[in-house]
Amino acid sequence: MNKKSKAPEEYRKLKKQCFARLEQIERGLEKHVGKGKKPNFALVGDLHFINDQLEGICKFINL
Repeated sequence: MNKKSKAPEEYRKLKKQCFARLEQIERGLEKHVGKGKKPNFALVGDLHFINDQLEGICKFINL
C-alpha cells in the first residue's frame, strides 16, 4: 500500500491561514497608521518576529 502523506497538504493549509491572518492584521494596522502608508512592524513588537519565523518555516518546508 502506497499511502500519500497528508503533511504537505496540511503545511500548505497552515501557511495559507497564517499569511491570511498576517494580511488581516496588516490591514487593521494600516487603518491606524493611515491609508497608503505601510505600518512598521518593528514598532509593533512580536508581529515582526512572527512574520520572520513564518517566512523561515515556509522556506524550510519549501512552500
